[in-house]
Amino acid sequence: MLLSIVLSALTPSFQTPDELDHVKRAYLLSKGQLLLHARDGNPSGGEVDTGLLSYMQQFTQLVGKRAQKLTAEELARSESIAWSGETVYQAPSGTAYYFPAVYLPQATGLAVGRVLGWTVADSYRLARYFSLAAAIALLALAFRIFAPPAGALALLVLPMTLFQFGGAVLDPVATGLTFVAVAAFMRLAVDGRQANARIFIALVAATLLVCASRAHMLPMLALPFAAAWFARCGRRFWIALALAVFVLGWTAVTIKTTVYAPGPRDADHAAVVRLDHDPRGDFDAVDSRGRGSYRAGAEIDREWQRQAERQTAACDRRGTDDEPAARRARRLLSVGGCHESPPGVAVCALAAVATLLPAAMCTAARIRW
Repeated sequence: MLLSIVLSALTPSFQTPDELDHVKRAYLLSKGQLLLHARDGNPSGGEVDTGLLSYMQQFTQLVGKRAQKLTAEELARSESIAWSGETVYQAPSGTAYYFPAVYLPQATGLAVGRVLGWTVADSYRLARYFSLAAAIALLALAFRIFAPPAGALALLVLPMTLFQFGGAVLDPVATGLTFVAVAAFMRLAVDGRQANARIFIALVAATLLVCASRAHMLPMLALPFAAAWFARCGRRFWIALALAVFVLGWTAVTIKTTVYAPGPRDADHAAVVRLDHDPRGDFDAVDSRGRGSYRAGAEIDREWQRQAERQTAACDRRGTDDEPAARRARRLLSVGGCHESPPGVAVCALAAVATLLPAAMCTAARIRW
């Protein structure tokens, strides 16, 4: 943790992955906005203080550019930026699905700094330290519940882990919660029916926050089911079921209601139809126009696929595989249709299967790790 503190002090603001968007989401939570909302056709987001945006702008030039440096004057100017009280609509990309509670440490830091009249820079640093303190507290709780193996400790000293622990991002708190959930499960698995009921509560709470914030962690929903089997407790089984229903419902609703920024999913695939009449047509129009709708998306994708296959076959017959149009056709066929709507219920259905299958295997084998 000392290494994370040192890295946090040495690393310029907003250099951890996606930190700009995470801080915007934390700011919105500090103002009482739990969910992101779409307005006037814009992607889902909210109103963000222009002072915070100005502070972010000072460091945006550094993102992904190792050779870029800030001058002493630029750094001093960034340190003097104050909260303006004026707001501009912003859309924190990719954060609409995260359960808002995991941003409480960062949101608290920003809110405290704002109330005390601190500059944006000091408020941001406070958010960083609150996030790190919350992660340390969660890890201490996890280690108290169950002693971690060496492999788990090794994950905490990976360079990327230490680097992210120094930023105001979701990862420190999410990592701490994951350790709490796994430690609670291990304790329940070892103690069986003699396990303290509060350990099961810790497992449920940590699993809820992790799985509702990290879709790739949805299989962890199997842990409460297995813990309920270890204790042979029907009440815990129903709690685990309610948890799974809530998390999967949250994931489905946020995916369904989120308004997305323009991107590949909005490409006008119907433009490929022109290739039937112009075999040398430019496939770049397909993925550069960035406009379209989800109306009849499946039909458009099928037509797009047929036309691309015709183009490829025509070039093969002529022996002109090196034509730009042929290369683009093969490239687009390799990635398939991109006019698909958000996965929504389908993703949650797959997650449910991935959740229930490990639970069944775990309870059938009565595994004690």
